[in-house]
Amino acid sequence: IEVVGILPVLLKNNGKVDEYIMENAREIFGEENLFKHIVPQMERIKRFDVNGITENDRHDLNVIELYEKISDELLSRINVFESMKVGV
Repeated sequence: IEVVGILPVLLKNNGKVDEYIMENAREIFGEENLFKHIVPQMERIKRFDVNGITENDRHDLNVIELYEKISDELLSRINVFESMKVGV
């Protein structure tokens, strides 16, 4: 199994349990294996399930921008893995 990284999701800002879980993840998996961008707990994300993905206001655009950053990071991580395979 190849894993390009661990994406933390649904984290609350300053949530004590979330901070504990993230610290454990860093210790177990290493900082380098955690995505730099995280998906915080956001009502807007849940609303997309009901209304679809929209670009009606800045909150929509903030969520879209976050997912674009995560997608870019994912593609970058995949490229690193693929380049390592070529050298093998």
